[in-house]
Amino acid sequence: MPDLHLSVASALPEVRRVISAVEAFGKANDLPLGPLAHLRLALDEFLTNAVTYGAAGGNGHKIEVDVTLEGHMVTVTIVDRAPPFNPLDVPPPDLSLELDDRPIGGLGIHLARGVMDEVLYRRDGDRNILTLRKSLVAKAARS
Repeated sequence: MPDLHLSVASALPEVRRVISAVEAFGKANDLPLGPLAHLRLALDEFLTNAVTYGAAGGNGHKIEVDVTLEGHMVTVTIVDRAPPFNPLDVPPPDLSLELDDRPIGGLGIHLARGVMDEVLYRRDGDRNILTLRKSLVAKAARS
């Protein structure tokens, strides 16, 4: 299956549509279930954040999602024209605190970053560009 390109409205129902399209892309390309599950988790978190933080801009922007498969690496690029938001600047949660003592937020981003092999953010003009990379080869096999 060729690369996947989606242009969706910045709205929470569209997150599910993107995830479904990426699942279909994964099945068509025989992606292993583990990496595909990691992609779903990361997409759910990062797209939900893009919609949520993008709403602050009030411009009804689109979100562009590109998925490419090169060898044993899947790359997902998420681009939006929302106010700047770098998820890599969100500090990891303090997991040593009791659940009731932890501030709300940050855990989903922490988990999503943890399941990806690489997460990169850059701001280009008025665009947030988030790149997620996931190897399809188990870490032990890469050593």
